[in-house]
Amino acid sequence: MPQAIAAMCSMTNHLQGLKMINNNIEGFHNTWTMVVSELETRPDEKLLQYLYFTQIKNFKPLEADIAFYN
Repeated sequence: MPQAIAAMCSMTNHLQGLKMINNNIEGFHNTWTMVVSELETRPDEKLLQYLYFTQIKNFKPLEADIAFYN
């Protein structure tokens, strides 16, 4: 069990380390998709949504869409 917890923490840290640079949402999304597809175990969907949202929440072109869901 400790190995599984360590793997999940490592996976979460790796996903948290992904950053959108210069509002390049397409590049961020492509990198995100690649990283998630290579994970041995897919994290919970709610965790993925939260981590993704933390990166795009200040992306101005999505401001109205994000406001709708907040």
